[in-house]
This record gives sequence, C-alpha cells and structure tokens, in this order.
Amino acid sequence: MSRVTSTIFLGSMVAAIVALNAGCTVQASVKTKTRFEEPGVTAQSTTTDEWKGEPIKIQADGVGVAVNGGLTVRVDANAKTISATAKMVALAEAEDKSSADQSIIDAKATFKISKDGSGWLVTCGHGGTHGTSNAGESGCNDVTVTIPAGDATNGIQLEALSGNGSVNIDLSSVANLKRAGVNGKGDITFRGPSASSATKGAVVSVVAEQADDISLLVSGDFSADEIILQAAADKITNAFSDVTLDSSGKGKRGNAGEGYASLKATSKEFAGDTGAVSLGKL
Repeated sequence: MSRVTSTIFLGSMVAAIVALNAGCTVQASVKTKTRFEEPGVTAQSTTTDEWKGEPIKIQADGVGVAVNGGLTVRVDANAKTISATAKMVALAEAEDKSSADQSIIDAKATFKISKDGSGWLVTCGHGGTHGTSNAGESGCNDVTVTIPAGDATNGIQLEALSGNGSVNIDLSSVANLKRAGVNGKGDITFRGPSASSATKGAVVSVVAEQADDISLLVSGDFSADEIILQAAADKITNAFSDVTLDSSGKGKRGNAGEGYASLKATSKEFAGDTGAVSLGKL
C-alpha cells in the first residue's frame, strides 16, 4: 500500500521546564508531524440498489483543523446509484508511520455508502488514535461524491455536511432539484441547476459555520419566491440588478411558483465577523 508523505509544521508541543532560583522558565519547541496519504480510496457500499429518488445525506468529518478536508458533490447523468472516492490522510511523527497506517485503516472502515428506509447515507469519519497519530488528524481528505441527475419523477434531495475544508456542490446538470442543504466549515460554492425549470419548488439552504465565504451561482433566468442572504451588510453582493434585497438581506425574483421556493445562504459570525455571501450567475 503506497503512500506519499510530506512534512508539515503541526503537532504536539514538547516542553522542558527548567527550574531557576528566580522562578521557572519554560522552553518549548514544536515537533513536526508527517502527513501520510493513501489516495484513490473507494467507499464501501452496503447495497446494490439503484437510486430511485430517495434522500441523499453526506457526512464527511474532514481531517483536523490544520489540514483541509474538502468535499465535492458532482452529478453524472449516466449514474444509477451513489458512489464516492477520497484520499485518506493521517498525521504522525516521521518515524511512526505504522501508527498513521493504523489510523488510515480505521478511517477507511468508516467510509461507507448505505441505504435504509430514510434514504442514502455516505459517511467518512476519523480513524482511531495510535501512537503519535491522533484520531482527529486522520480521515477522508478531498472527498468526491457522485450522484445521479434525477428526472421528472425522481428529484434530488441532498444534505451535505462537511467538518473541514472547502465545499463544492455542483448541481448544474440536475434535471429536478427538490431540496439541498449544505453545512460546512470552509468556503462553500453552490451551483444550482442550469435549467431554471429544474428548480421549481426547490428549497436551498447553505450555511458556513465559521465565517467562511459562500458563493451561490444560479441560472441567469432564475426565479425565487424567497431569497435570503445573511452576512455582514458590507459582505453581501448580488449580481442581479433586478433583485433588491432589504436591510435584512431578503428579496425575491420572478413570478411566484416558477422557480426556487427558497434560496438562502448564511455565513455565521465567528471571532467577531462573518464571511462574504454572493449571489451570482452560472
């Protein structure tokens, strides 16, 4: 099992306390960790069923606060089911590769696609703690989930949760969008269907948990009964001259019932500020 490694400055603090007559002096040094990777890992599927319009939920925990996770959702018009790939990552001291290997093995066991009465579930969690490899510093990196396009009978109902890293949700080729909820810790780009007819009655909510940026991209002829953009007032931008937002970031466009029922983006305040929220064209 081959892995690429690269050293990054992250990890445990090694402190030596030297007692002096006048008090104590703390001397600290940062010990580096090595990033161990296994690319091209495919999620294990526990079902052979084809997708028939059931809700799809994605839960990608990401890898630590210092190593971006990253989640991409893409559409394949020829897909009949859900699939996912990822790069597995674990951090450990350079001489402790065996511990990183074990954390990666643990994390791979969490990378699954399952189906039950509530719909489809794609999960990827952390590995366990082994030696100098900490659980939170292991897991899926660069997760890509592929879903079908849907049709007039089977609409897309998507929930995507990302624990760390940028999120890219590309539903531009979806034929029928019913609902999309996206929640992440990282910048988020959401591309809605390029055909405005595919958005009739759709409810979209995108939330950046820690003041990260959100870009909502929609077709030039989109309609929405409700548009809500929530962030600091000076960080909200809108590329549509015929969309007027009130002081609370609310507006609408087009005739009622023709397009999105609701289109909402929220960058939550973190450390005293929010990220930017933009409404733009595909």
